[in-house]
Amino acid sequence: MSGKTTVMKPGAAIAACFGKFARCYGRSCRAEFIWFLLFFLVLGALAVWFTSPMIVGMLWALLMIPLSSVGIRRLHDLNLPGGIWTVWLTITVILPMFGLSNYMNNEGHLSDYMLYLHYAWLFVTGTLLLFLCFAGGQEGPNKYGPAPCVKAAVAADEEETVKED
Repeated sequence: MSGKTTVMKPGAAIAACFGKFARCYGRSCRAEFIWFLLFFLVLGALAVWFTSPMIVGMLWALLMIPLSSVGIRRLHDLNLPGGIWTVWLTITVILPMFGLSNYMNNEGHLSDYMLYLHYAWLFVTGTLLLFLCFAGGQEGPNKYGPAPCVKAAVAADEEETVKED
């Protein structure tokens, strides 16, 4: 094994995320996370432009499961606990859905202070989390499993060796 990795193609990465949509153990390579995140963002943008808010909400809820699982596996590739993603998602998305009603003003709108605080939290912590997920993974195996995408690289090396012979 040469330690070389290959880059996943977009279709393979998206298929892998849907194939492991609820698997929160193991590791994911950077390309798998990036391609699925781009798929999530593009599909979400298209849904916002061309469909109703109800369909956007359902699509978002359905795609958050595979996005969260690939995010957790991506953190595992950095030898970090996947709980970081779970805590971020809970504080950023789930709690505000239920708890921000306490901060409404008399007209039923969220107070500007709480809204700006939430946006600041989302921007700062989301940016930090993305930097973590875009970072290079740990080489070789770690406590979460073998290095991802190495099997593809080994198969490609073996294929090259066979072609040369």
